[in-house]
Amino acid sequence: MLMLTMLLSLHSWYVGEWEECQCPGFTVRPVVCYIQDEIDGLYRVASPTVCPSPRPSNLRPCTPSVNLVCHFIWMAGPWSEVPPRAAAIKFHILCIL
Repeated sequence: MLMLTMLLSLHSWYVGEWEECQCPGFTVRPVVCYIQDEIDGLYRVASPTVCPSPRPSNLRPCTPSVNLVCHFIWMAGPWSEVPPRAAAIKFHILCIL
């Protein structure tokens, strides 16, 4: 059990700086689990399952600058097949940032 505790303590989270606020009002930052090699001292990416819990958040709400213009694109899917005696047919739409 002592060995497992020592192994887990070698893993850490790298938490980067928050980026500028983006549409639709969220900002992100890099969050990566890493380990420092005891032999060469280099840092290596590790599985998030071996880093301490909880994982730091990489997403948070923010207020975009008044100069930031959010562009949305509407995409429409294909029409559904027309069933016999149908009063309407359907299609899916999707809003993409």
